Amino acid sequence: MPLKCLLDGKPIFAFALSESDWDALKEENRNLRHLRMACCEAKVTPKTSKLGTQFFAHGRTEGCVSPAETAEHLLAKAMIAKAVKDAEWEVDTEVSGCTPSGEQWVADVLATKGKSRIAIEVQWSRQDQGETKRRQERYRQ
Repeated sequence: MPLKCLLDGKPIFAFALSESDWDALKEENRNLRHLRMACCEAKVTPKTSKLGTQFFAHGRTEGCVSPAETAEHLLAKAMIAKAVKDAEWEVDTEVSGCTPSGEQWVADVLATKGKSRIAIEVQWSRQDQGETKRRQERYRQ
């Protein structure tokens, strides 16, 4: 459940919109169907989770490999992204990249300020310490 979609190629973040702006965006999208997923260019349906988190859902998921997330994972991502933005850092969500050795990664939240970049990954399921260290090294690279 992404927190970001694209409008004319520019990102829109669900967590950054007030409730009234969110309602207006949903209505506008109902009429124009102009929002697109950043991951696969599919049409977007703005939704609100059972926990009250605003997010963007795929209109169609054919061909997209974005994994499903729990409502709790989505809420944690949104809270972190909003805190990053409130701290006056640049924020992006669902950011993908590749290490110099070719290993793919996706950061739930990427915080940037000047030359500093911090990848934040919400880990909701069990993970051993070795996997945590491996992922941290991947992001460091």
